[in-house]
Amino acid sequence: VSHELKTPLTSIRMFAELLEAGAIEEPDKRNKYLRIITLESERLTRLINNVLDFAKMDKKGRTYAKKRTDLYPLIARLWDGTCLHLSAS
Repeated sequence: VSHELKTPLTSIRMFAELLEAGAIEEPDKRNKYLRIITLESERLTRLINNVLDFAKMDKKGRTYAKKRTDLYPLIARLWDGTCLHLSAS
């Protein structure tokens, strides 16, 4: 769990520090880095919410109903985030 939480946090911090230092002058690149920060903060929020939900499940405070779901939106979001990271390097 700690690795999964640290990964987006590391990306957020790295890109924020680059922007804060003024190291990125190109507007397109700045916008790309801001988008990565947004995506990674959303990812971090989801991960934290999952950890909290699982903690509630362990305490029997919350139950879940299994259902079929379309994974395409999730995969598309992951793909977009990965592409942004790869193109930023």
